[in-house]
Parts: sequence; C-alpha cells; structure tokens
Amino acid sequence: MVCPDRTIKEVGQKSASVLYQERKNCAALSTGLDARIMSNVSSSGGLSSCDSSATTIRLGNMGNTALTSAKLTFLVDGIAQKTMNWTGNLASYESTLLSGIKVGAAAGGVHTLKVQVSNPNGSTDVNDKNDTLSTTFTVNLAGNLPFSEGFETISGLPAATWKSDKTTANGSNWSIATNTGSSGTKSCMINNMANVAGNVSTLDHLNSYSFSSTSSPSITFKVAYQRKTTTNNDKLQLLTSSNCGATWIPRWTRTGSTLASVSATGTTPFVPAATEYTSYTVNLGGLVGTSGVLFRWIFTADATSPGNNLYIDDINILKEVGIEQLENQLSFTVAPNPTPTGRISIYFNSSEKHSITAEIMDITGKVIETLPTKAVSEGENSFTMGENNQLSQGIYMLRFCVDGQCISKKIVVE
Repeated sequence: MVCPDRTIKEVGQKSASVLYQERKNCAALSTGLDARIMSNVSSSGGLSSCDSSATTIRLGNMGNTALTSAKLTFLVDGIAQKTMNWTGNLASYESTLLSGIKVGAAAGGVHTLKVQVSNPNGSTDVNDKNDTLSTTFTVNLAGNLPFSEGFETISGLPAATWKSDKTTANGSNWSIATNTGSSGTKSCMINNMANVAGNVSTLDHLNSYSFSSTSSPSITFKVAYQRKTTTNNDKLQLLTSSNCGATWIPRWTRTGSTLASVSATGTTPFVPAATEYTSYTVNLGGLVGTSGVLFRWIFTADATSPGNNLYIDDINILKEVGIEQLENQLSFTVAPNPTPTGRISIYFNSSEKHSITAEIMDITGKVIETLPTKAVSEGENSFTMGENNQLSQGIYMLRFCVDGQCISKKIVVE
C-alpha cells in the first residue's frame, strides 16, 4: 500500500474495504508545521576527485500547513559541515527531491552523514521525530605506488584503508585472520564454513592510484582456499574502477577447482600453511594513463553449498614490472646461449597458470620463428625453439611474453 506521503506499507493481499481501514498504518498529518526528511537519503560517488560525496535527499511536508521554507543541516561524523536554506511550496504530503549537495572529509575511510531539517517557515517544527536521517559515505584518498599490504598491522575491519560489506544479513563478511599468513601471522579471510549460499562479500581498498606515468603496472596477491566437496563453485574476483566506484570492471576471476590452492577437499575449517597460498599476478596494462583507480575483491559463495574458508594476503600494487624483476619471478633462463646449432631451450618456473608467447627476430626485426600463445600450468616449464628453422651464425633477439609482460634476450648462434 502506498501512503499519501509516498511511503510503502506491506499489508498483504486485502480487499478494498480492508485496505481503507489499513490506512491507519500510514503516517498521519501533524497539526501545524512538520517538515520531514524522508527515507531515501543516499550518498553516492561518481565524482572525479573521489574525496567528497554527492548527497540526495527527499524533503517532505507532513503538516497540515503548506511548507514554503526550511533549513537543512548536513553533519559529517557529528560535526555540522554545510547548511542549506530551502524555499518552495509543498502542500500536505507533498515532497521534493534535492540532489548534488556535496559533503566530504579530510580523512580516508567510511564516514557518517546525518541530514537534519529545522525552522519550517521560520518557525518551530511540531514533530521532531522525523527531522533526521543518516547514511554513510566513503572517502578514497590518493595512495602512493608501490603499495603493499600484509594485514599485519590491522586488527579488524573496517580499517583506515579497507572496508567490507555483504549482501546477506547472516552471511560471512571479510575479517582479519590472526592464525595464518603467507609471510606473516595475519591475512584477510572469508569464514566460508559459516557462510550462507549465494552471499556476496566485498572487500574494498579505500585508496585510489594513478597509472598516468607508468608503462607496465600490475597487482600481485596470494590466495589460499579449500573446497569441502569437488562440486563447490565458490568464486573470487578482482575488479577495478576509474570513476570513483560508479562502475567496476573485472580483471581476474577464479572459481571452484581453479580457485583452490590445495587439491584435497576438507570438512574441517581450513587454516592454510604458508606454502598453501597461491601467488597471482594481474597485468594492469589496460589502465596505463588512468588515474583514480580503485581496487575491489568480491567473494561469491556457492549458490547451493559454500565450500571451505578462503584467505587473501600479500597484496602489492606495482608501478612497473621491470625485466630483471620479471626474470627473477620466473627463474627465467635460456640455454645453450651461445648455441652452436641455433636450437635453444627456454626454462621458467611458474607459481600459477599463465598465458605465454615467444618469437625469435633477426637484427633487422624480422620475425624468424613464433611460438603461438599457449597456456602453461604451475611449476617447472620448458619449450624449445630453433628446431625447424636453420639459423645462420649471427645475433638474434628472443622476445618472451607472460600475460602481456615481455622479456627480451639476446641469442648468439656460433
């Protein structure tokens, strides 16, 4: 049932005569002046700076006298930050939507906004019970690169640069684990053993980052997860936003068996050893030249039966991935080099699944041989080039790419 003041009351399926009687559930008009802040106060992002929030409120008249003016006060964390003198003409039960009112805070993190109405028509409000409503907003401050987070100094969530949320009231949310870590004693976890099927848990990093002067940004992190049964299909995603959280783009996704860091299933709460975390590297080349980038992890519990616990740790947002760093990460080697036959073997050690490609070029840049893009698994990997092409004596260049990040190596044929 829609009341005269635009609020909705759930009364079930009733006859017209009964509905008429149910009107008593609607708010009655006050005798005199009664300005009201209605229930759809919201505070949203979408601002280029990410340091303030645009507020939308609905101002209503619940008195039997026309409302022509009122004072609105906006309090952030209990401190009055802005006032607005509204003028107009609202008959009884009428309302108007006010939007674009900016509020902010100097500190990053989650803040409370309270909106209060007073002085209707320059006089006293006869009902102060409907004069205020509260909501929250988040301030995303610019962070410095590189950024590292091991959760060792965080005691709980929300924290200065982290917040979490969930879609189901009794579902599990992100929390700080104090009994396991990849390189320390803490990590961030989902207690999936106590989770609710289909619950969606969001972990937001509250700093934003600029990749305007970078050429090969990336993010690395470690995940530990175990399934309870082989049919569990829990999902973890990494997403980014470059418009203050208005829209999010998935950058990385793992589900079920591809998310599991251990092959065995288990029905007792999973507490991983340091060696049971899987390392992931996500190429952020598509964000080169972009500023104000936010990061979010979303865990979606299996729609029918959630699996075991999940942990995330050792998050690193990197400005550049240098050739030397990439070579060290992969333990990348080429042998023999120099080669007497033109045949070479490429060896590398992967801590996760990757997409690779390679090509050999002569000194003029002409491509002599190409290894088509292929997927490789975790562990030791190797492949051979130069078997089907007779390379004459001279100098060549090997270009080896992993997930779009490339290493160039000089090859000498004797």
